[in-house]
Amino acid sequence: MKKLLPFLFALALLAGCQKAEEVTVEGFTYSDCTKAETETVDLSLLFLKYEGGDLQVTRKDAWMNCSFQNRGLVCTVSVKGDDIYYEVNYEKEGAEVKCVCLVETMSSLVKGLQPGKKYSFHYYCCKYYKPFSFTFKDGLVTAVDLSTITP
Repeated sequence: MKKLLPFLFALALLAGCQKAEEVTVEGFTYSDCTKAETETVDLSLLFLKYEGGDLQVTRKDAWMNCSFQNRGLVCTVSVKGDDIYYEVNYEKEGAEVKCVCLVETMSSLVKGLQPGKKYSFHYYCCKYYKPFSFTFKDGLVTAVDLSTITP
């Protein structure tokens, strides 16, 4: 019985563990600079769409520092509990330049989310935005005006 007790305890611990979500981001693309300005207002939309079991994330009309043309952009995603951390950042180190330009579209596909689960979406694209919630399910199509979640 003494040998059986540690085995049962270990089995109970394993039964209580949940497998962590293995979330990946694929197909990150962004358009070139289409119009340069010296100052702009960040009026932009973020679209989330359930697409065949994955989450399509698309940003429209992002005003960004022109340095992204030389530095590139990269997208990463991670999930901690009910929180999705979606980040777009410069691929390479470098200096900002005295120019901003319009990136008409940035888009990617997030794979590995649990259908039916409510998530809090933390969005970062060269600056942080306030998180917002959504339920990841078939039929999800939502648009967020980023000016409403700008800190």
